Amino acid sequence: MNTYKEEQILKQDFGNKAPFRVPEGYFEDFAERMMAQLPAQETKVVSMRPWWHRYRASMFAAACVCAVVFSIGVYLGSSDSRQASLASAPVESVDNTMDEMADYVMMDNEAIYASLSDNQ
Repeated sequence: MNTYKEEQILKQDFGNKAPFRVPEGYFEDFAERMMAQLPAQETKVVSMRPWWHRYRASMFAAACVCAVVFSIGVYLGSSDSRQASLASAPVESVDNTMDEMADYVMMDNEAIYASLSDNQ
């Protein structure tokens, strides 16, 4: 209620007219006057290349890394198939292979038993 009285007092003292005015025709040529006041700038040429041209070298490096990882996976996968073929081989050939591996690592029966008992 108090603000209503204040508004009434302001209207009595100053009236309803707006205290600020815009000159006639001010906005008709406003854009041209504003552009005339701005300093002239050189236009910039922006090259429109695809985004991958910027990162071409890193993308080639990533492709090479993927190729190497894939090749290693194929190689290790083929060695797993050799191990699987050993599992399906006859017992005599597995025994011979185990003997060859024991000779290669220079382990005798006592060392094999000791390593097996340590693991349990």
